[in-house]
Amino acid sequence: FLRSRLVDALVLRASRNSLSAIRSLGRAGQKVVLAASPQEDLATCRSRYVSHCMPLDALDARAIDKLLALPRSSGPKPFLFATGDEDALLVARYKDLLAESYCFVTPDFAALEAIVDKVSPEFHEFAGRAKDMGSAAVFVLMLNVVLCWALVLWPRLS
Repeated sequence: FLRSRLVDALVLRASRNSLSAIRSLGRAGQKVVLAASPQEDLATCRSRYVSHCMPLDALDARAIDKLLALPRSSGPKPFLFATGDEDALLVARYKDLLAESYCFVTPDFAALEAIVDKVSPEFHEFAGRAKDMGSAAVFVLMLNVVLCWALVLWPRLS
């Protein structure tokens, strides 16, 4: 079933983090596409676990258009992995558009931006807000997990 799919996972950007994710996904038999800019470490593109390397010049609306244009099968949506701060911000900013074509988990853009923008060692009000928003997102995700398990197990326990 998974072998017939065009793409199982799309990894954004070439880095050590992305190479680790690509290797793990590839060893699990997933078809991985790497979206990377020409300036990045393209040795990652030559990994035996990368089925295709898609050029991605900038992390902006044009990148979203390229990601959405990636050919897909009619099966389940592929997973999208952001492996850096800029990638995570891009996914969070355009999560509504990307959610139509990809599966991914991302915190709210405001929370993520506050975390990434925090560069000073002093306490910053955005750090507190980001922590609260991140905690709320985790709580909602955990409620979703409990609800899903309840729906799966309810017929078996009844």
